[in-house]
Amino acid sequence: PDDTQNSFHKLKTMIAREIKNQHGCTAGENIAKKEADIIKVVCLLFDFILNDPCLPGTLKPLIARLHIPLLKVAFLDRTFFAIKTHPARQLLNELACAGNDLDKSRPGEDTVLQMIAVVVNTITSEFNENIDFFEHLLSEFSEFMKQERESNQLVENTLENAKDRVAEEIHRRIT
Repeated sequence: PDDTQNSFHKLKTMIAREIKNQHGCTAGENIAKKEADIIKVVCLLFDFILNDPCLPGTLKPLIARLHIPLLKVAFLDRTFFAIKTHPARQLLNELACAGNDLDKSRPGEDTVLQMIAVVVNTITSEFNENIDFFEHLLSEFSEFMKQERESNQLVENTLENAKDRVAEEIHRRIT
């Protein structure tokens, strides 16, 4: 709870500063209750994701970098919370779920982690106000994950077939 409150107040201050800078108004310091609620819900969403014990530690810093861009999405598009299939929400979910496919034995060489880093870097460097941007990234990332899972399944099947042949050959030679 204290971490959530701290996160909320830090974000509220940053956003107030940003509103003041963008709009040149002193009213930027006073964020309306509706906007404060949006900030709070986004903070809770990220707290929930980042406190998930199943989320690998190597993925948490990448996911955390999406906090501000997704807060911006929530301000720009009020359907962010209302529609489960919102592309930005789906992308965040896909990125977090991809943590299950990470190769924990070689995190530096993991293609899934590298692709997640590419997506996060793309969002943080290129996202402006076009929400369709997330649809494109979601499509690309989903296709990548589909190919990655198919590739992993093929390797797994090949390995399983090889084990079966070795077991058969051992059994044949023993008898």
